[in-house]
Amino acid sequence: MKATTPTTLRALRDLAAVAAAGLAAASIWAAGLPDDVGAGVAPFEPQVGVDYALALGDTRISLRVENVVKGMEYAIAYGGHTYTYVLGPFDATHTAVREVADFDGDALPDFVVDVDEATYLLLSTHAAPGANRPAVEFAGHDGC
Repeated sequence: MKATTPTTLRALRDLAAVAAAGLAAASIWAAGLPDDVGAGVAPFEPQVGVDYALALGDTRISLRVENVVKGMEYAIAYGGHTYTYVLGPFDATHTAVREVADFDGDALPDFVVDVDEATYLLLSTHAAPGANRPAVEFAGHDGC
């Protein structure tokens, strides 16, 4: 019998983190948000082209939303790096930040955002500096 490689264990750990985050996002989507949303960051509707300064614990976060050709671009910066996500349809008109919290236990910010009729989970464990894809997308509901 062959021993389990560290890569396999890492993949299983990552799969478990994604599954847990997906369940957390599904719970939020189904039940709505609790009153103490976002560990100090209240839900808000960011304006396009405006820089926002947020904090999650000791982590300082900057956020900017822009309309781009393929949707709404979220640029989230912390720890000296910027992580971008293009979300929603090309003609997206409405967005809201529903929650900022540490869903995956890595002490870095994770986001739940709405863009038009979809909700997205942006996990820091899946992000690399530059362009990223959301960890989970719940489409076709009345998010915003």
